[in-house]
Amino acid sequence: MAFVLMALRRPAPRARPRGHLRDRRRCDARRAPLCGPPGRHRARHRDSDDRPDRHPAAAARVPGRVDRDGRGRRGGLRTVAGGPADPFAARARLRGDRDRRRRCAHPGVRGPPRLPARARAGRGRGHGRDAARGGAPAGSRARGTAGHGRVRGHVCGRPPLAFRRRRADAGRRRRRLLGRALDGPAPRVDGEADAAAVALARLRLRPRLQSRLMDTLVRGGTVVLESGRLRADVLIRGSRVAGLLDPRESAGFKARVIDASDLLVLPGGVDVHTHIGIQFGEFTTRDDFGSATRAAAFGGTTSLLEFAFPEPGEDPAEAVERRISQASGQAVIDFGFHAAIAQHADADALAGIERAAKLGAPTVKVFTAYRGIMMLELGDVMAVMREAAKARSLVMVHAETEAIVERAVGELRERGIADARHHPQARPGIAELDAARSVLRLAAETGAAVYLVHVTLPEVAEEIARARADGVRAYGETCPHYLFLDESVYSTPHGERFVCSPPMRSATAARGLWRTLGTSLTGVHSDHCCFDSEQKKVYASDSTRIPPGLPGVETRMPLLISAALSGRLSMPDVVRLCSSEPARLFGMQGKGSLLPGMDADLIVVDPRARHRLDGLHMATDYTPFAGMEIRGRIETVVAGGEVLVSAGRWVGEKPAGRYIRRRRLEA
Repeated sequence: MAFVLMALRRPAPRARPRGHLRDRRRCDARRAPLCGPPGRHRARHRDSDDRPDRHPAAAARVPGRVDRDGRGRRGGLRTVAGGPADPFAARARLRGDRDRRRRCAHPGVRGPPRLPARARAGRGRGHGRDAARGGAPAGSRARGTAGHGRVRGHVCGRPPLAFRRRRADAGRRRRRLLGRALDGPAPRVDGEADAAAVALARLRLRPRLQSRLMDTLVRGGTVVLESGRLRADVLIRGSRVAGLLDPRESAGFKARVIDASDLLVLPGGVDVHTHIGIQFGEFTTRDDFGSATRAAAFGGTTSLLEFAFPEPGEDPAEAVERRISQASGQAVIDFGFHAAIAQHADADALAGIERAAKLGAPTVKVFTAYRGIMMLELGDVMAVMREAAKARSLVMVHAETEAIVERAVGELRERGIADARHHPQARPGIAELDAARSVLRLAAETGAAVYLVHVTLPEVAEEIARARADGVRAYGETCPHYLFLDESVYSTPHGERFVCSPPMRSATAARGLWRTLGTSLTGVHSDHCCFDSEQKKVYASDSTRIPPGLPGVETRMPLLISAALSGRLSMPDVVRLCSSEPARLFGMQGKGSLLPGMDADLIVVDPRARHRLDGLHMATDYTPFAGMEIRGRIETVVAGGEVLVSAGRWVGEKPAGRYIRRRRLEA
């Protein structure tokens, strides 16, 4: 399906005499439609038989709107080479006195669709074209689907200088052009009409702004969705995906092109479990929102959620507000926060769950471990679940029974073997399994939705599946280090670097976790915690005092992509586990997919490349996956329509990450 683009031609020096200008004053700009049946004033203006000639030259031009030398009057149109129509083109509002009533130059193509009243308000005067010139016949107009978003963007456009001098009152600046906020996938609309509208609107843009609003086309790749793969080009308009196009139809499209020939195009990763710039005991992680989000982007993650742990005297909502202010202006990708309640679930803390949800943070984190630092007793956990159920918030739980951990640590210390090599024995698997069962029973009692973080045992995943079968809204995640590593890492020369809670389990447990992905466990997230090797070795002889956590926000997506290319799971499974399902569960509208109308967050992967996980960008001096060879390389990263990484190099400009206000759970 082909469309015809329009282009403005500069007029002859005497193309618009004063008599013509006086006639145009009769047009009612605010009530005139963008295209469609002409009104009485327009009929008088266009029909040479109904009005007297005010100027001889004007009379000569009326029938065909063409000067004697073949050039059109000021603002006339001429046909230029065009490509196929964009079936998902967003409606564009035409601005300025010259554009409002123009029609396509091809007689078989209808004019641009009429815009909603709020988009038409404030448009300047304009004039159309006659059928004698090849325009649409009188009374015709596009019948496209009504737009469902709001017009946004602020682009200044000014009428021509001669026109401003004669009509100062019509020289006001117009704004709101070419762009809108979408709340879901865009409907299929009339391709020719919308393509023509977009083409005309672009011609009104100032040259210095043209490049900023130009479409981007990711061409030649294989798009991977959670439902499967397809050969398609991804059209990006502004910060949204405008369409998935047949490669044969996008050949003549005017856009900035990202060459993805023979490459894979995936939605950007969504990481819902990270710890950035936090303090644990006497240690503080080495990163901040700037360095962590930059590393995340290099690793293919374009949205992340962090935790807002309250400081003394803060309630959960106040902690969320504080963390939003810390991340704003630093983050290079979009970010959000989970509320948290630590140590005591008093009345203020419980009331903060609802207030945090109103701020767009409808999740709350609790711990059954780390007594005196984070831990809540089970009675407090139950109270949190009741309030969370009322607020339609999801309860995230670090599930380890602290009493079992304390007993195991005491026995190891009596034997003098509390170092990192024995960390798995200090936090045994039964502590995790026992806490998971208790938490799931509380969720069944209170009606709360519960999410178990960093699951390390297939037995815990089975408990989640069993609870879900009984009607409990139970979910769970695991992390890459529990899939790709096992407890043998603690016997290496630098075993303290791998200390995390819960610890890595046996190789058998790791293999069992792979079988639960996509069924019992719905996500794989990094649990990123960026301590460095110097901090880790301070208390290497006592694993209970080593700051727990591993850096991993940059390695999560590459590891899962490599596993898919190696046949351990499918590429749509990677999208489901790392993007679409987390975005859906955590209420992140517009994330996790490349369907039209979604946020333009995507990565381009070379499936043939092989490389080692070295030379990373996280603010630490090591990675637990150092030296591991993986398949596939992330070549390009686009977040919000802006290219952040190209050919493996950073090309992003100033931080543009936005706070994600998330939706609550369905009732």
